[in-house]
Amino acid sequence: MNDLEIARAEALFCSDLQPSHTPSGDQVRDAVAYGLDWRGPQALAVRMAEEFGDHQEESARRMRWCRRAVRAAFDTVDA
Repeated sequence: MNDLEIARAEALFCSDLQPSHTPSGDQVRDAVAYGLDWRGPQALAVRMAEEFGDHQEESARRMRWCRRAVRAAFDTVDA
């Protein structure tokens, strides 16, 4: 993953979207845009640290899902 993909995955991680919602690509892109524009990188880093500190196993699973969802949502957009 490049830096942009990592930032997008972190923004999705901090969003309210859940894998069980089976979000569309548009929903993933919207959640990422909101996280990057509104919360900013520092707020995302703090949120991620809190979640990984409190829920390591669950957070690792969620991040794997975020990485897959970001790749799927942005592959066609970035091409």
